Amino acid sequence: MRATPQEIASRNSQSEMREWILTETEPRKIQEIFHLVSVHTHEAEFALGKQAIEILISEQQAKSSQTLESQTNALIDLTRGLHRLTLWIVILTAGLLIFTICLVIRG
Repeated sequence: MRATPQEIASRNSQSEMREWILTETEPRKIQEIFHLVSVHTHEAEFALGKQAIEILISEQQAKSSQTLESQTNALIDLTRGLHRLTLWIVILTAGLLIFTICLVIRG
């Protein structure tokens, strides 16, 4: 089982802390570990953790933007479909109006 931030902080092993920071996928856990240790004692690990958090946040933002882009594209396609449908309804209505006028004139 993966060690918790509290366990990593209490072990005081720089190599183990670096490995944990590099493999952690949750930014909040990385942030939590630095609330538990002295920044002055672990300056290199703190800088590494800061970079890891920034990378994880960037990756999550990229995923969110891809989701937003795909949803936006779906809405654009739907709008285009509705535009085409509306155009056909206008053409059909104009045709029926012309047909009705012809019937009234004849009749």
